[in-house]
Amino acid sequence: MALTENPCVGGSIPARLTNFILLLAFNKAALTRLLYRLKTALDINDTLLAKPKAVAASQRTSLTRFIEEELQLRQWSHCPKYAHGV
Repeated sequence: MALTENPCVGGSIPARLTNFILLLAFNKAALTRLLYRLKTALDINDTLLAKPKAVAASQRTSLTRFIEEELQLRQWSHCPKYAHGV
């Protein structure tokens, strides 16, 4: 079996990748959603994260939304590079 063959899904990996790329090329909305759904992983100490988790839960919001809102409220004036917005 060639390295590019995947017996679980049928077809070669390059052929499936080409089909996926063609699908995205003809579906701009799908491509836009894919690009904007990229995630960022942060390794935050559990002890440090406990309070924000509790506050987010008490506000019935997600931890992600809570952190996003807090970052938007942060004053950047102490960082000249970011003083005019991020």
